Amino acid sequence: MFATDQETVQIVQNPEPDDIHFLRDRLIENNRAFVGEQVRRPLVVFTHDAQQSRTGGCSGHTYGNWLYIEYLWVDSSVRSRGIGKQLLLAMEQAARERGCRFALLDTFSFQARPFYEKQGYRSVMTLTDSPIHHERYYLTKTL
Repeated sequence: MFATDQETVQIVQNPEPDDIHFLRDRLIENNRAFVGEQVRRPLVVFTHDAQQSRTGGCSGHTYGNWLYIEYLWVDSSVRSRGIGKQLLLAMEQAARERGCRFALLDTFSFQARPFYEKQGYRSVMTLTDSPIHHERYYLTKTL
């Protein structure tokens, strides 16, 4: 812990969930004055094989008029069959039905940037050396 002229600063290395919720709730309260009540709504889609085992999935959330894609996974045994594309299309369609006009996702240089670009996503920012010796790309798409 250290102090400024007016406040004591505490570094919390392993915060409790309530610590994070405290900050999030205060920021949401502040933002409400500028953007009104905006609801973050989770969204998940899956693909299944004939045995009902999950072969792929995509998760994210909608907030305002944006779809935020967080995770996209396709089992290695069924890759290159268009499943990733179908998952993205399903997420985008569900987001459009919620009033979204844009989508945002990120990917690393060792992951799937060319795949996302084929689906119409365009890189808008790159973080170099993130993680070490790689890049992290942020891509957007108009829905």
